[in-house]
Amino acid sequence: MKILDHIEDATQLPTPRLNFFTWSTIWRVPTVRLLTNIVNNDENWELDNSDIVYKLLKTSDYSVEKTESQLSGQEFEINNYPEWLILFPEVNIWNKTDLYLQQKQGEKYYLPKLNHLLYPRFKNFNKTIATIRKLKGLNIPHLHSLTIFYYDKLTKHEICPSLIDFVGDLPSNILVRVHIKSRSLKRLPTRSNKLEKWLENEWDSKEKLLESMERSIGHFL
Repeated sequence: MKILDHIEDATQLPTPRLNFFTWSTIWRVPTVRLLTNIVNNDENWELDNSDIVYKLLKTSDYSVEKTESQLSGQEFEINNYPEWLILFPEVNIWNKTDLYLQQKQGEKYYLPKLNHLLYPRFKNFNKTIATIRKLKGLNIPHLHSLTIFYYDKLTKHEICPSLIDFVGDLPSNILVRVHIKSRSLKRLPTRSNKLEKWLENEWDSKEKLLESMERSIGHFL
């Protein structure tokens, strides 16, 4: 994990390209296609490995001319600058209704109780990590775990902004705190069941972190 000693150090880092991977597509900015996918796909959507490979290569500098089966498991020289793939294991945006339903489901299967987060979905996360490991030409060596806390200074409560709120500038009454933790992909478990347990533990740590952020919010007001 690289820690920047001074803020100026950030200017020395190459600017990464952002790819958001959710709702059966990879996108850089919200489009009509993304909205269509949200409407047409169930929240439990799942891609097979060849689909993930094909979609990753289509968003890179590599010219996709081979079939999906030919692409899987090969090594490519795709690009020479950082490529960031942004995943949302929760799938849905947090809301009280989904939280309540998941908590009831969690009690049935003895899952960790979460209040600030929705329980993560494992299958697409596992398959994406496995695919990135196979495509060695992709410049994605690390996983950066972002935990974001939104606080409304007017209502004095944690909030969950919608996508519409991010189209323009966030209102000045919303305070945003961001915590970033990095880990090399090489250090992540390779077996699916252990990777699932790692992600579940990561979500438990995020829950505790958000609780701490909420308790200490007074220092930032």
